[in-house]
Amino acid sequence: MPFSITPQTPETLNTNFAAKVFFNHFSAIKHYIASFEDRYELRQMAYYNRLASRGNQIDVAEIKKLLWNAWSTEQALKIGNLIDNADYYKYALHWSFPQAYYSVFLVLKAFQKTQGCTSNNHDGTINQFNQSVISGHYPQAINFYARGEWKETVFCNLNGFSSIEEGFNGAGKVQNIQDAKNQLAMFLKSTREQNAKAKRARINKNDLRFHSKKARCLQIFLKLVGT
Repeated sequence: MPFSITPQTPETLNTNFAAKVFFNHFSAIKHYIASFEDRYELRQMAYYNRLASRGNQIDVAEIKKLLWNAWSTEQALKIGNLIDNADYYKYALHWSFPQAYYSVFLVLKAFQKTQGCTSNNHDGTINQFNQSVISGHYPQAINFYARGEWKETVFCNLNGFSSIEEGFNGAGKVQNIQDAKNQLAMFLKSTREQNAKAKRARINKNDLRFHSKKARCLQIFLKLVGT
């Protein structure tokens, strides 16, 4: 039987490119974090050394519940590599991102609970994490972020990195720490822009979260995302 290759359409080419870039973002995160020997040393962070013990104020049962859910979600993600079945792998792949995301999210939520953070909603947990990053509560390995106005992204704490290299190919393999930084910068920039577009769409729908009596919040936001 002769071997044949299914022709690639523009749609499948775009999908393949996006998948490669998405994979490279994860690969870059892993590569960058692994480059720091003190990546797990929370004991060296002044913030945690200043925290007072909360003793019996901590809900240990709730923290255990969150951790067990996180670990079971992570295990569900890993088991796909152990099953030699193409159909199983194809359908399991659809759940890979939410499983990776929520396994980390639930661990983060449990960690915040040990500090007395009581937010029970998704946005509150993410906002608390964002503030901790900006305030330098975490080791340098994960303490990077982006700020700035629309189309003027500034990369912070990315270990000396200032801008994405001209002509950098996001679909290329991550081979060194500089590739990892470029990938992380692309990830920060694109997600920041997507978030800004989503917030603008909410403004257009008269979402009350973006309005005040003097429309001050709206004015500030429009400056950040462009008019």
